[in-house]
Amino acid sequence: MEALHENNIETAKSNGARGSGSHVTEFGSGIRIIGALGLAAVFCASFLLPAGKIGLGVCAFKEMTGLPCPGCGLTRSFISISHGQFAEAFRMHPLGPFIYLALGFYMVKWGVEAALGKPIAGGIENRFRVPVLWGFIALMLVIWLARLISGTLV
Repeated sequence: MEALHENNIETAKSNGARGSGSHVTEFGSGIRIIGALGLAAVFCASFLLPAGKIGLGVCAFKEMTGLPCPGCGLTRSFISISHGQFAEAFRMHPLGPFIYLALGFYMVKWGVEAALGKPIAGGIENRFRVPVLWGFIALMLVIWLARLISGTLV
């Protein structure tokens, strides 16, 4: 069985695959490029769209439930940040500026990793990914409920 595993590794290496050590796989590199370019498009759009209420009206959650979604105001928050209107960004969605910073970080990180062909975080990020994601989801829901109850959704 071990010989079969080693044979598969050798076959993969001879076909140009990278090892799973510190290198980003070809697939992982492609995903990072797509992610970085996608985030770059989001940031470019946030600079190009006019500040103020743009009223996209494309929220499937609101169409199905009649309620604003937990992310209601994030697009307008991003646009406000890109135009230097930070108080307005917080008013549109309290987490908007933090999400903007996090996405900006990942845009740069994924671009650098794709260019270098290896991860730059050293695996620290993987350890905290799931707890941070669940914490973020819980925080989004708490803020959403607070905004619904207080009537401060804009």
